[in-house]
Amino acid sequence: MSTQQSLFYDWKKQNAQQGFTLIEVMLVVLIAGVFAAMVSLSVGGSETRRVLQEREQLVNSISVVRLESEDQGRMLGLLAVDQTAAEPARYFVMQFDPNDPNKDKRWKPAAGFKVHPLPTGVILTVSPLQDNSRQTSSAPLNDITSSILSPKLIWFGNGEATAARLQLSQEGQPIGDAVEVTTLGRVKKEDTRLTDSSSENGQ
Repeated sequence: MSTQQSLFYDWKKQNAQQGFTLIEVMLVVLIAGVFAAMVSLSVGGSETRRVLQEREQLVNSISVVRLESEDQGRMLGLLAVDQTAAEPARYFVMQFDPNDPNKDKRWKPAAGFKVHPLPTGVILTVSPLQDNSRQTSSAPLNDITSSILSPKLIWFGNGEATAARLQLSQEGQPIGDAVEVTTLGRVKKEDTRLTDSSSENGQ
């Protein structure tokens, strides 16, 4: 084989190898892209599930607070706090101490309950569904709610509560349906199930 033919053969071989390598690179890029998309969907789906689970956790927390309030006769409240530069949004249970002379300090963190932090970007809004004119057996409601730390959702320890609507949201978008608490301190759907059950037993 002449030198010219040998050089031509080597040139063709190099170009063939380069073309094959390019195909390999394209396949690797394609596979990597598909894999990245799958990972992204998996992570996004996991984050969505976590956020939706926050609503179920909130409903469970309400049930626990109601039972504790009724069983122990404790006046408890649920206080929501917005996100700050140092801490995420969160909610926690407060207890009313009528004996503290300082009205701003009558609501204190309740013993036996932990602060519940929310995922980044998630906030809890609590809106009362009734006026503040009613009174409890222990104190007028306006005295109970006069503190700067007064919760908008309160269980009075006697089976009653302030009706309220609780909405979790992320970046301005609601997360699921709002949770409504009745004057019995239960989530509204729980009251509906209890009513339906009573009707069936009556039949």
